[in-house]
Amino acid sequence: MKFLHIFNCKGGGFFDGVMSAIRENSIFDKNEHYYLIRNEAKYNMIENKENVILDLEKGSLVEKYSKDFDAFILHSLDSLDEPHIIPKVLRKKVFWRTWGHDAGFDFVVAKRITVMIKKDLRFYRQRHEINQFAGIGIANAVDEINMKKKYGKHAKLYRFPYNSNIRINDNYKGNNLHNSKIKILVGHSGYSGDKHIASLEKLLPVKDKIEIFMPLSYGDKA
Repeated sequence: MKFLHIFNCKGGGFFDGVMSAIRENSIFDKNEHYYLIRNEAKYNMIENKENVILDLEKGSLVEKYSKDFDAFILHSLDSLDEPHIIPKVLRKKVFWRTWGHDAGFDFVVAKRITVMIKKDLRFYRQRHEINQFAGIGIANAVDEINMKKKYGKHAKLYRFPYNSNIRINDNYKGNNLHNSKIKILVGHSGYSGDKHIASLEKLLPVKDKIEIFMPLSYGDKA
């Protein structure tokens, strides 16, 4: 069995953590796992390039490598249209680890009936195509709620957390974590979909009673 991990994020995020976790864990056969990265600068930084592939071609790469690998793990989608681009016969070989921002199209209500029909048909088409995947990888309970809302209660969801690269700042070690203020996490990235500003505005009335943590380590361009 040969698995190809395709890291569609152009920055190569989480690449090192996933590769080292598989290579260093005895429950995996490291010779079965290959890693495709789409960032040349990141590729050049990798010391051990065993089973690592660099491919700068645009678009979905599943069909291109379908004769060489038995299964594919997509670490985020290349685009929201990728499930439609992947041939139906290959979708059952695909496991998709969502990164949140690539969770798919939404069901919409629009004033113009033609716009609404077009967008909602796209939503239902994608829902059908993604449910043909072998499974969807999620990070936590929030992902589970969101993905079941999009893809139905019978969606094939599996917990697939990444190694954390977050380190607690010295200012929040020890007793500072146990003071009387309520700790609130706003979002998990810098993507606008996390609605940081709207969340902060709602918290203004209780600002003196809370501490806000807002991870912005990756996301939209400023």
